[in-house]
Amino acid sequence: MKLCTTCKTKKPLSEFGLVRGRPRHQCKECKNKASKEWYEQNKDRKKELSKQYKHIKKDKDLKTTYGISLADYHRMLAEQNQRCKICLTHEDDVKRVLCVDHNHATGKVRGLLCDTCNRSLGLLKDNVDTLKRAVKYLQEEL
Repeated sequence: MKLCTTCKTKKPLSEFGLVRGRPRHQCKECKNKASKEWYEQNKDRKKELSKQYKHIKKDKDLKTTYGISLADYHRMLAEQNQRCKICLTHEDDVKRVLCVDHNHATGKVRGLLCDTCNRSLGLLKDNVDTLKRAVKYLQEEL
């Protein structure tokens, strides 16, 4: 049993959430109520924090996965005129953001591609000879 510091009621430990492995001072019911009240009073702040978090998370994910920052991504996007490096489709005309394409053997970033072009290279296993044969095949069919 534990005493909730907000409602002053003794409740079983199962009624308290954990922080770093220890029970919170507030029971789940009081914590939820306080969270809802804070959200209602700070809707604009919450939206701003969510936007900031998205940018921070995207930057961290890019650094971890590809070794580039969000600023590097935006610089590459500007250099490519907001277009896929292969098919030249503008980023506004694709459903998803442009993908970071990289060499799977070396990890070196090659550019930003639309999802279709990025998957196409992956399905061809980044094999130049296979891609050349595919081009030759398409040219013969004309």
